[in-house]
Amino acid sequence: IYGRIQYRKNLVINIFYKCFVSILPSLPPTIVSAGTNYIRPLSSGKEAYQTNPGEYPLSQYIPKIEAKSQTSGEAQYVDDIPSPPGTLYGAYVLANIGSGDLVSIDASAALALPGVVDFLSAKDIPATNINANGIEIFASKTIIYNGQPIGMVLAQTQALANEASGLVTAQYTNVKPGIYSIQDAIKAQSFYVINPKDINSPVSQGSVATGFSQSDQVFTGSTACGGQIHFHMEPQVCMVVPGENSEFQIFSATQIPSYMGSFLTSATGIPANKFTISVRRCGGGYGGKLTNSIGPVQAITIASIKHRCPIRTVLTLNSNLRQFGGRHPALADYKVGVLNDGTIKALQMSVYVDGGCAIADTEPVAQTLLINLPNCYNIQNYYVSGAICKTNLQSNTYTRGPGWLPAVFLTENILEDIANRLNLDPDVVKRKNFYNKGDVTPTGEILRYWNMDTIWDQVKSSSDFELRKAQVAQYNAANKWTKKGLALVPVKFGVNTTQNKHSAYMNILNDGSVVVTHSGIEIGQGINTKVAQATAYILGIPLSLISVAPYNSNIVPDCGATGGSVTSGLCAEAAIAAGKVFLQKIAPIRQQNPNATWQQLIELAIGNGISLSFQATVDHASIPYNFDYFSYSAAVAQVQVDILTGTVNVERCDILFDCGTSMNVAVDIGQVQGAFMMGLGYVLTEQMLYDPNDGTLISDGTWEYKPPSVKDIPIDLRVALLKNAPNPVNVLGSKAVGEPPLCLGTAVFLAIKAAIRSSRIERGLPGFFTFYAPATVDNVQLACAVDPSQLVFS
Repeated sequence: IYGRIQYRKNLVINIFYKCFVSILPSLPPTIVSAGTNYIRPLSSGKEAYQTNPGEYPLSQYIPKIEAKSQTSGEAQYVDDIPSPPGTLYGAYVLANIGSGDLVSIDASAALALPGVVDFLSAKDIPATNINANGIEIFASKTIIYNGQPIGMVLAQTQALANEASGLVTAQYTNVKPGIYSIQDAIKAQSFYVINPKDINSPVSQGSVATGFSQSDQVFTGSTACGGQIHFHMEPQVCMVVPGENSEFQIFSATQIPSYMGSFLTSATGIPANKFTISVRRCGGGYGGKLTNSIGPVQAITIASIKHRCPIRTVLTLNSNLRQFGGRHPALADYKVGVLNDGTIKALQMSVYVDGGCAIADTEPVAQTLLINLPNCYNIQNYYVSGAICKTNLQSNTYTRGPGWLPAVFLTENILEDIANRLNLDPDVVKRKNFYNKGDVTPTGEILRYWNMDTIWDQVKSSSDFELRKAQVAQYNAANKWTKKGLALVPVKFGVNTTQNKHSAYMNILNDGSVVVTHSGIEIGQGINTKVAQATAYILGIPLSLISVAPYNSNIVPDCGATGGSVTSGLCAEAAIAAGKVFLQKIAPIRQQNPNATWQQLIELAIGNGISLSFQATVDHASIPYNFDYFSYSAAVAQVQVDILTGTVNVERCDILFDCGTSMNVAVDIGQVQGAFMMGLGYVLTEQMLYDPNDGTLISDGTWEYKPPSVKDIPIDLRVALLKNAPNPVNVLGSKAVGEPPLCLGTAVFLAIKAAIRSSRIERGLPGFFTFYAPATVDNVQLACAVDPSQLVFS
């Protein structure tokens, strides 16, 4: 309810007015829509794509190989693994202050419950008390955020452990007011200092002073976007089973198993070769099961060492959200110089990113944000500086599209602001400032394969953009209290595959079937399906002969994390490389037996003493620039906004996405749709709320935090993959698809902003206004600035 008091007051008056409008018999046509209930049709969609039957099963429209087992409930997740006899269950105890010192912990009430076995705290940690986020596994003294772990209850059931954790109390001293927002950090000058000369390395090009002097007009403003919870359906969950010779079997829902061994060694003092990490799949990740997943495994491993029994934990939603950070909120203050035709002559920005209580993963995210801010626009005079804010909130971390999403959002809002200030169409201003093929970005990237012009023109044509723009204007002229908005957003998304090593281990069995173990983790993105397709393709055998085994750290160790939208491609590339090793070894046999079937070739290979196990690793060399290639896409979004209540209906979205040559059009279209919806939720419904007094996360469940649901899906969602656009620098001509479409959700926000602007101008208010994401119903209604005196019936 924080910040919603005025909204609720407005709502009482506005709904009263809407009620009268709905029952009065004779009213001007322009206000009738205020009293008409919006009847939302069922959502529908269209898909357009291109396949190549000559390369099947590659590019083929094939459902994920786990799809049926997942939808039927047969797929096994970590929490589905049966507990061995004698298993204990852990539940975290979290600090309830934002800043201060821990004096003492009293677990006596919890330990008095029958079935509660122990309480672990910092004194039980045998070695280094640090997790992967740079925070103590259990706080020893200093509390740096509300939700920081101070201990763990062990009990005979998970429900009992959860209950007992609520009975543990703590005493604190030196409790201080915390810093709970970017604005608080700026006021307190609370920043992480990365570079002795500057808070963060600026990105620049040309001279902004010269650009401003050449401008017809110079504007200043600000734009901002908030945080986002990962909200994977499966929370942090793990189990540790001790074995013989001080060995441990680790089952964890993690995207980063290769790094887990070193952190377990750090916390326990036990060599990494004693830990075998197994991962079948994660129930969603989005980056939330990278570094965030390691702390719980460290905690229960310490418990397993102490009690010499299996330990497992599955965090409650409340504990998961309070303890772990998500997307970094960002705020930008800008100064922009333009010509009257919309040409940008200079752009200067100061960007602030909330790192939370520990810098952990923030520096690379902040740098990614800074270098991607130009998006699709060639701004000759450009200067952007960044600051990482130090706050008393969870340590923020990688979240799907880290850095890229806020970069696109901030810049697209600035372009819209320019258009509104100049009273020009935003799509005209954007197109006027596009890069051209061969242009160089402020970070030195040469745009060798620029195709945004093609995408832009195609999506405008296929979506009937100009016609619908006129229809929206006509609707808005005829309706005072409901308005439509239309927006078009381009996205240039840099992809880097270097310093991200991945492996595949292939076993061909006596019957000719094949088992592949790779270093990626299936988190719903279809990586196992693409690896299986690539394997079948390179070996020239049916997809039905391919099986993909769970990740095992003893088979494919020392590899990169699953993330960055590149893991499916890298693991498929590794599988192809392993397959080529086998094909090279059997080439003489195949030459001597040209008509031999696959089964016969395997039998001949066995008879000739050829090993049927192969391993290959892909480790792309470093490049002298930031990205291997760029992904390009564009989206048109149309919304209808109820000005009196702030309710938004997303009527239609058209997406054109360049994924090169798709390895699986079904999976890739699904990724485009899913990523777009996550981006839509980010700008439309998801808002993180904190108590300004002690930093308590208020939005720690679905009562206050609203991921997008079924009725947030556009009523008409159309997704097309760009045809005839192979990527010459990536495996099988493909491009990354997991993260880039996320940024297209910005189009929905800008469409809402356009609808609000139309209403404000009609009622004599300034068309330019500051509007931060997310566009929740309260934020939308308050931005409309409806005065009760305007609620008339004539």
